[in-house]
Amino acid sequence: MPTAIFDCLRNTAPGAGGEIQLTDAIEAVLDSHDIYACEVTGERHDVGNKLGLAKAWMRSAIDDSEIGAAFREYAASLLVD
Repeated sequence: MPTAIFDCLRNTAPGAGGEIQLTDAIEAVLDSHDIYACEVTGERHDVGNKLGLAKAWMRSAIDDSEIGAAFREYAASLLVD
């Protein structure tokens, strides 16, 4: 199924929230392709909106071993009046 999902996405009508849903496309290819999945643990952010994207980006920056400490300091300075 490496590329079949992309054809399916092109032909999938908008679903919830008026957005094309990857899950709808996956469901459409289930009859003709094997689908494999794994459970992922951790934080989940909806990067389909500005706040979710900002939260994901900030979490990534905070957890980064190179810039995490400096970013935490910078973020804290933004909260000081």
